[in-house]
Amino acid sequence: MPVNNRFAEKRSWLYRKLNTGGINRDDPDNAIDNREHVLMVFFRDTMARILNKGWTKTLILVIFAGYLGGACFGLTKIKEGLERRKLSKADSYSVKFFDLEDEYYREFPYRIQVIVTGDLNYSDPHTQLQIEELMQSLENTSYVTSPLYSE
Repeated sequence: MPVNNRFAEKRSWLYRKLNTGGINRDDPDNAIDNREHVLMVFFRDTMARILNKGWTKTLILVIFAGYLGGACFGLTKIKEGLERRKLSKADSYSVKFFDLEDEYYREFPYRIQVIVTGDLNYSDPHTQLQIEELMQSLENTSYVTSPLYSE
C-alpha cells in the first residue's frame, strides 16, 4: 500500500544528503525514504565476494602471521628501564643532571630493606647474633654486591 506523504521529500537537500541513518518506522517499505547506503551495498555485494575467495583468506592469514612474527621479534628487542634524559628537551639543564646522576649514583640504586617484626630485646647477645646471621645470609645472596653497602 503506497503512502502519499514521503518523509525525505519534505526535508531540505542538506538533510537528504547527510542523513544516512535508519529506516523510517512509519513507512518501512518505502524505497525512496529507506534507500540502502552506498557503503553497506559495497560491503555486502563486493567485499563479501572478495573475502569469500580462498586466495583472499590465505593472504589475510599470511599477513596476520607476518604481523604476529614481527610482534614477537619486537618483544625480543624491548629494553627494560626508562631513559629519563629523553623526557626532557635536548637543551635543558636536566639532561646533564640525569647523565651525571646515572654516572655517579646508579651503580647500586636500590637497597634491600628488611624489617624484623616482633618484640625483640636488642641488648640480648643471642638476639644480636641472630640478626647478624640474618644480615650475613642476605649479604651472601647474588642480589647484594658486598657487605660494604650494608647498614
